[in-house]
Amino acid sequence: MASGKVLIDEPAPGVARLRISNARRSGALDHEILDGLTEALGGLDARCVVITGEGSVFSAGYDMPPVKLGLIYSHTGLRRFMEVCGVAGASELFLTGRNVDAGRAAAMGLVNRVVAADELEGEVLSLASEAAAGAPLSVAGNKRIMRTLRRRAAELPPEVERDLVSLRESCFRSEDFQEGVRAFAEKRSPEWKGR
Repeated sequence: MASGKVLIDEPAPGVARLRISNARRSGALDHEILDGLTEALGGLDARCVVITGEGSVFSAGYDMPPVKLGLIYSHTGLRRFMEVCGVAGASELFLTGRNVDAGRAAAMGLVNRVVAADELEGEVLSLASEAAAGAPLSVAGNKRIMRTLRRRAAELPPEVERDLVSLRESCFRSEDFQEGVRAFAEKRSPEWKGR
């Protein structure tokens, strides 16, 4: 089945695969793809969904770190990174904007495992098939508990939440953000002013 730039198949029982078909633009996400993903996800009857891309790149999507654009990353997102890779790992990623290779990502806890490119599809389908074969109530219950525990640990007093959101939003009005966007578009290093 196909829906615009999103191709759908069922490579294993209970497993749906959504393939982003935009190799010409390295899988970059656009409105047509996002609409296709939303439509596809709403109509699936699968226990596990694998989202992949065509060609050698999954998605050119998010490749400019906030620190290199003069932005502040969301506190909720930073908290998740700190939970996964600790303060030191999150600091390395968000204070430098450094990219990490697969081995480093695994060591930091950002990915479950690293496999050779020619083994990737088989490993993904094996893992997806195992997840799809699990008892539905058990899988759903465990997912719900994990989400609840993560949310509860992440709760902040309302005034702190408002302050952090305001801090992040302020950077969108900054001269540094405008400079970061210009520098990115002009393929040059930004000249930060701190305002």
